[in-house]
Amino acid sequence: MAFTLNLKILFFLLYGFVPKQEELTFTAAKSRILAQYKTYNAEKDFGAKTTSFEISDNGFIRYRRTAPDNKSEYYSVKLDKFKDASYLGDEKAGWLLLEFTDEAVIYQTYNDKTGNVDEMLTEIKIPLKNIDVNDINSLYDAMKALKQSGI
Repeated sequence: MAFTLNLKILFFLLYGFVPKQEELTFTAAKSRILAQYKTYNAEKDFGAKTTSFEISDNGFIRYRRTAPDNKSEYYSVKLDKFKDASYLGDEKAGWLLLEFTDEAVIYQTYNDKTGNVDEMLTEIKIPLKNIDVNDINSLYDAMKALKQSGI
């Protein structure tokens, strides 16, 4: 009897740490997108000094790139505003276009010699290179899975 009771306590303790199915889907999709961004990122080819692309656990997409003159561009948007994704280009090089509802993307620039910008956009363009068609489709599927996760 004591042995059974201990197993029940162990089960209930572990149950709190088992991720829900939605979280597994979200985590897998997030990992796929971030891995493909790292693999096919073409920012350096366009002169970027540093870049970062993040998807937070509470559903925010944040994208930043900094030019050699330290001008920074920052994009932030809530995942539930995602509408569609497309790819403009070929397997050698192109742009991943993430589309969101009207004026959902916060766009800001810092250290811009012509003046800093703070405006709302509907899309984020990310340059990619040497990407296979299957990986483009995989990115699209992962973005849809993120939105469907409801996070």
